Amino acid sequence: MKFSQKKLLLIIAGSLATTPAFSADLDYFVGADVGVRLDGDLEISRNGQEQKEEMSTSAVLGFHGGFVYDDSHRVTVGLDYRGLNDDDKDSDSDRQVTTLFTKYDYMLPIKNDLYWTVGTKLGYQRQDGEDKIKDLNGGIVGVQTGLDFAFDSWKLGTEVAYLHHLEEAKGFNGDGEEVKFNIGDEVLVMFTFNYYF
Repeated sequence: MKFSQKKLLLIIAGSLATTPAFSADLDYFVGADVGVRLDGDLEISRNGQEQKEEMSTSAVLGFHGGFVYDDSHRVTVGLDYRGLNDDDKDSDSDRQVTTLFTKYDYMLPIKNDLYWTVGTKLGYQRQDGEDKIKDLNGGIVGVQTGLDFAFDSWKLGTEVAYLHHLEEAKGFNGDGEEVKFNIGDEVLVMFTFNYYF
């Protein structure tokens, strides 16, 4: 299933356009993301024979902005960057991915200034690097949950995120075998720093 950048931008624009943008109960924020991928595979299929190569642990860096409505509905738009190399120490592969995303989180207050968050994520990824596979550029979907702590104009958060990649690359190798390649599901642990104004 192909998922274009235009579709993602239309979805983001639509979600922002349908929000009560003129409400007095709308708090805007900007922030940064720092995290690590804990789990993920590169999946290769040759003539129906599947093989998985575990991806190496990779740092995740990003920035974002958004708003919170009614102290409980958070909408975020952001950009993050991480590596996609396999765990083979002898490999010279050089793959990175940049993801433009939007996500929604419901913020459930646990006690004063502490929130449990749960939500969904939608995005578009683009590969970079010498070993990039352009056919894998496309959509991602995901879910996340975490905790946020608020003090003054700041909120610090941590979350565990699960990402599913929608694209698959197909082709043939030198022996005429059909080869399929896709990025398996990933598990990320993220720390967020948000400033509210």
